[in-house]
Amino acid sequence: MPRTRHNMSPFDVDLDWAAVREQEVVDMFEHNGSIEVKAERDQWYRTGNIAVELYRIYKNDDDKKVASGLYATGAYWWWISLVLDNVTRRMITIKVKELKSMIEKFNDDKKYKIIPMGDKDSSFTTYGMLVPIFEFYDIKNIDDYKE
Repeated sequence: MPRTRHNMSPFDVDLDWAAVREQEVVDMFEHNGSIEVKAERDQWYRTGNIAVELYRIYKNDDDKKVASGLYATGAYWWWISLVLDNVTRRMITIKVKELKSMIEKFNDDKKYKIIPMGDKDSSFTTYGMLVPIFEFYDIKNIDDYKE
């Protein structure tokens, strides 16, 4: 993905600063920014929540708990596509470390619970947290995270 070239003008005061953000996106797709891509199908629209998978418990293996989803990813970025009627309507991108920090804080504060999320008829049950979409944009959650 080539970097955008801008004509220099008095309005390009922040060009160098913006170029750093642009390079971040280029790196995300082309270089060192591994991405875990998740898609939410229709239900986010009705509930206002995003399901964040955390781990599985295997029923036939002494209830063995195994990290999955967010707790298992090696990615740097977590990308969530919000799909409605098979059309991607919005996308949210957040650093994995920041999302883990949010999940841990919500759990510690008992703000949202870790709950079973499906796969109940298989050999394991998946657990995760339903996070309201607004939490991804709440300034308090951004302020709480430190690099």
